[in-house]
Amino acid sequence: MTSTHGANGTALVVLDEWPWPIRSGMQLRAAQMLETLASEGMTLIALLPARALRADMAPPPLPIRLTAVGEGAFDAALRRMSYWMHRLARREIGWASLSRVPIGQQLRVMRLTRRLRPAVVLVMLAKNAAAVRWLPREAHTLLDAVDIFSLNRDRWIAVERIIGPAPVDPHTVSASGLEADVSSSTPVAPDCLDVVASRQFDRALLIGREEAAQVAALAPGTDVCWFPFVMPPKRITRTFGGAAILVVGVNPFNRQGHAWLVAEVIPLVHAEIPEFQVFVAGPGSNDVIGSDGVTSMGEFDDIAAMYGSARMALAPQRNGTGQPIKVLEAAAHGIPSVMTSYAARRTGIVHGRDGFVADTPVDFAEAMVTFWRDAEKARRMGDQAATCLARQRDALAADMPLRPRGQS
Repeated sequence: MTSTHGANGTALVVLDEWPWPIRSGMQLRAAQMLETLASEGMTLIALLPARALRADMAPPPLPIRLTAVGEGAFDAALRRMSYWMHRLARREIGWASLSRVPIGQQLRVMRLTRRLRPAVVLVMLAKNAAAVRWLPREAHTLLDAVDIFSLNRDRWIAVERIIGPAPVDPHTVSASGLEADVSSSTPVAPDCLDVVASRQFDRALLIGREEAAQVAALAPGTDVCWFPFVMPPKRITRTFGGAAILVVGVNPFNRQGHAWLVAEVIPLVHAEIPEFQVFVAGPGSNDVIGSDGVTSMGEFDDIAAMYGSARMALAPQRNGTGQPIKVLEAAAHGIPSVMTSYAARRTGIVHGRDGFVADTPVDFAEAMVTFWRDAEKARRMGDQAATCLARQRDALAADMPLRPRGQS
């Protein structure tokens, strides 16, 4: 392989939060990007706003130099950008005006980038692009827009109205609300900040093909690249003797799927297997009032131990954004998933080979019962899911989007 980057091989990564310990999809995404750059032989320097420094920050599994930037460099810039974006939304100014937004209090960031002369600058999330307006010309500059929260804001609000705030009592939500499909009925368009930020960089990365296509159409001339989540296989000892695992973050999409599982599916499962257990893990594990056989476990620091005893993973989401990280994470650990077709759509998982795809309560319950009763089938499908994920990772590595075009 030839050298892929500039002379000093340094990558400056602007983070929104420290990735470790990993407790959210955004942290997992940031860790993936850092690990990918490290695999390219880059020396990593992470730029983190001081407000994101936490007492529970875990050491990274790879060498990274951490630089914390005071509030002014980030937050003042974001406040200023928000003002101009608001004016743009009200049509008081035009698109061209945004290139001349006078953003102050960024001298420390600018001096840092000039001193380091990084070969690569990677900014996580469009909102942070406002804090690093002056990027070194010689650097290959990347924006990871991920799944663009603004692209899905209308869907977020629509589900929030249907399902209500946490904690949700699933038995007070109508069946039509639990199964509402807002993803196909709620039209969305990328927020102007996402598009403007994308124009500022050599390349914008998104985890969904549809989002990438929309941003590319609105930002002609911008190099927009599809770069999904990829995870390396995790070698763990699996017993397939514990509970089913449901991992949930804090958002209305997870609350809807979680509530649907508790209200519509679990009663059918318990009619067949009264002792069936579901462990709910993650920061949103208390957002839905549980029932018999459904236990909130809070946040898991030891992911390997959680999956080591799991019989299956569950992904009951009917709406959402980006990729279903919980399905990919389970597959990386060799655990098969029972998932809705929405959750399966960006995983490469094939129904009946790598896991089960089911959209009705009866079909979802039947798949859960199958895995509970047949540990060997669960093991075989888990192995297939891990193999499927490894193939995707190898294919993506062949066309690494963090490299400038034309380099291999």
